[in-house]
Amino acid sequence: MTISISHIIQFLKTIDSISDKNNTADQNKVQTNFQLQKITRGTESPNYLDIKQFCLNAKILKQTGSFLKITPLGIELFKETECREEFNKIIVEKCISNNYFSNILIPIFSKFHLTKQNDLWYKTDQIYKLFINKTQILDILHEVNFFKYDLEKIIIKSEFLHSELVQENIQSKKPQSQKEIDDKLILQKQIGQIAEKFVLKFERDRLIKEGKLDQAKRVKQISDDWANKGYDIDSFNGEGYDILPDRFIEVKGTSGKAFSIFWSENEISKAKQLGDEYWIYFVSEINLENVDNECPNDPKCIQNPYDKIKPYEKTPNDEYAKKIKSIHVTKNE
Repeated sequence: MTISISHIIQFLKTIDSISDKNNTADQNKVQTNFQLQKITRGTESPNYLDIKQFCLNAKILKQTGSFLKITPLGIELFKETECREEFNKIIVEKCISNNYFSNILIPIFSKFHLTKQNDLWYKTDQIYKLFINKTQILDILHEVNFFKYDLEKIIIKSEFLHSELVQENIQSKKPQSQKEIDDKLILQKQIGQIAEKFVLKFERDRLIKEGKLDQAKRVKQISDDWANKGYDIDSFNGEGYDILPDRFIEVKGTSGKAFSIFWSENEISKAKQLGDEYWIYFVSEINLENVDNECPNDPKCIQNPYDKIKPYEKTPNDEYAKKIKSIHVTKNE
């Protein structure tokens, strides 16, 4: 049975109607009520387990033991059920742009063709072959008006081209001159330098607030003198009176909002070696035109990223999506 937007709304309403004061609902009651609504309304609904799994994958639902709870994203979506345009936008930009669905959709969209006007398209009569065994996702994309159509082409609408789902494919299909590539590398270096300076100050301020003044003074940016160390900053967890660093920070920065990093083999190796002592600090929305080089938000801090990101594993339900960009090749003599 196909999952539709109306099924998602019905499922969320069912959970909301029987949730307790902690906004949790017993899943057995949810299943009973969901099936009962299908019978009383005389409408077809998907299998309970299918719709529940879809909502879990979309991060609009969370399961803890035998209880279900609508997530903050689910609540945001639930509030927009009467405004279909906003509802559709949330579905595309937040629900199916998460790692579970992006791991599925980005490889599919990589097979779309790019026009000179930066439209991404595919042959209409071939689209179902492209989405073979993934027609539920395709049906949802149809319902949220993700595509526009003509007799021969199915085209991703312009308002969705900025989505993380498709933007990477657009950039990879565009021709780039060497100068454009060089300029981009210079820009990335500038962003990285600003992010490192911000994290350096952030760490010192954190330790000062914790009363660790001596440790705050010893926080050090090492990347300028030791670029191949595998991280950028020596810092401290702030426990006890350690005189040797015990928090090693790799800084990643971007001008965008979404979490997106390039993690080198050397950095991954160091993260594996250091375990809980290794951190990634991700700084977003860096503005190069800000003369004070101030960052608008605190960094996202990931302790032991080797264990959390699992760089060499790839499954649809990973918290982080990974894509190998290059491979080192040598010739056996």
